[in-house]
Amino acid sequence: MPKNITENLKLCISIEAMTADIYHSFSRMFPEAAEFWSYLAASEENHTTILLTFAGYHLVSGLPNSIVPDSVSEIDETFKLVDSIKKKITKEVFSLREALDMALRIEYSMGERYFQEVITQETDSDIIRTLRKMLTDEELHAAKIESFMAEHKL
Repeated sequence: MPKNITENLKLCISIEAMTADIYHSFSRMFPEAAEFWSYLAASEENHTTILLTFAGYHLVSGLPNSIVPDSVSEIDETFKLVDSIKKKITKEVFSLREALDMALRIEYSMGERYFQEVITQETDSDIIRTLRKMLTDEELHAAKIESFMAEHKL
């Protein structure tokens, strides 16, 4: 049985915040790519803010569970993935390519896609439309990571 919207949002907020922390760590580990990682970290922080705003609206106005995607069982797995990567980066040394591969695993995970799915659900909600506007300028991170890898031949 799927979790309710509040539980899913809490996990997704944690995923976004931890991902931002990971990308900040990568910016310190790889000074030659610090600007790239800092951009991704700032975007993840923006996602966290958007989801916190969404959660606040939900608590105040009771956003309907109908706008929450059904296929969210992987959110727990994404949380575990991000948590394990966060722990790994404090204990191991790895290459920029390995860091980029870890970032792609995060970006292609269901927890990250869940954020995109929630924001793009068909709804008459003014709140969701407002949240979509906040997201308009965001690039898809996986595409940005893959572009960086191609540009730097990694």
